[in-house]
Amino acid sequence: EKQSELIGFLQKATGGNKPADAPRIEPVSRDQDLPLSFAQQRFWFLSQIEEDSSAFNMVQTYRLRGQIDLAALEWSFAEIIRRHETLRSVVNMVEGQPVQVMVEPPEFKLDVIDVIKLPEPTLVGGLIGGLGLLSVLSRRRAAAASRPC
Repeated sequence: EKQSELIGFLQKATGGNKPADAPRIEPVSRDQDLPLSFAQQRFWFLSQIEEDSSAFNMVQTYRLRGQIDLAALEWSFAEIIRRHETLRSVVNMVEGQPVQVMVEPPEFKLDVIDVIKLPEPTLVGGLIGGLGLLSVLSRRRAAAASRPC
């Protein structure tokens, strides 16, 4: 009974359109200039106002316990970057208009710092300082990637 009720609700909400009635989303060639999405336009506009802002960077930490297979972790990150174009999109200006360009996946290598023997104040200070350094490096990498090829 719940299933038929749900189907009725969905048919009413979609105006009776079946998925087959919806237009297909076709792949677009990457050999052309691609317009920015509305979200990318907003982000690009805000980045023009405050160029070095890290307001859109989301910092999060995780505590990992036990043995870490560093090669598997690096491969996992590299594979995520390879599969998701949005993580490799940069903005270039073409005839005064911003367009998105997908860059090739870079080689991904984690920087490993052994903190086992560091005293806690040094460790905490280093982590806080490191977050600032990561923000600077992130902006530098993004700026370098967005330069016209």
